[in-house]
Amino acid sequence: MLSFFSCDYFCSNTYLNLAFVGFDSTDIYKIVLRKYKINTAFQSPIDTFLITKDTGNFGYIYTIINDTTVLYNNMGDSAQITNGYDWAVYIPSKNKTKYISNIERMPGNGKHGCLNPIISFKQDSSIITPRWISTDQFWTTGYRAYIYK
Repeated sequence: MLSFFSCDYFCSNTYLNLAFVGFDSTDIYKIVLRKYKINTAFQSPIDTFLITKDTGNFGYIYTIINDTTVLYNNMGDSAQITNGYDWAVYIPSKNKTKYISNIERMPGNGKHGCLNPIISFKQDSSIITPRWISTDQFWTTGYRAYIYK
């Protein structure tokens, strides 16, 4: 008698890629990403990451798509914009800070390789319902937090 069984796996968390719309490359050459303890009104920093175009494949990958530059985190989990933390994105060249918080995801179990989708997040005072963007490049596929010039 042959027996088949199905295994459920914990799905992996998804994260937000930063997407800068209308910025010159010199405007976003250097970005400061700050991670905060959740629900502390951005008053309890945990970590700070300096994002520069110079870090290449071991840092962030900058990809230009029309008027948008998508940043892909190639540094590892600690610098990925995901739930469980609040985030501030500072653009020194513009002296501009954007705030990302309340990242809600739908946890679940499924087949190997499944992902927990992001349902919504708050960017400054707006609630955003992101959509999954699928491209032929893994570094531009995923959810995006759009930051406009």
